[in-house]
Amino acid sequence: MTTPLVLSFLLSAPFLVALVCKADTDVQLFCGVVGITCVFAFPRVGLFVKTEAMARMIPAPIPAPTTSVIVSGIVELVAAVKTRET
Repeated sequence: MTTPLVLSFLLSAPFLVALVCKADTDVQLFCGVVGITCVFAFPRVGLFVKTEAMARMIPAPIPAPTTSVIVSGIVELVAAVKTRET
């Protein structure tokens, strides 16, 4: 139950700060993008913190499960940053 609460906070907090500060529409949109980026990036950190646990979830036919977890984490973090840039 903690993870959905954290993700909800990460998604809404930047936008709510912009609303409270009475920021203009462009700043509100930017804050929304920051929130989405945080939502994508936060769970990916777990791929690096709990690498071995994640590697145990990979099916046996896939070679090098630990390397697969690390590579997928890097790709997902890059995707989160690229989302912020668009």
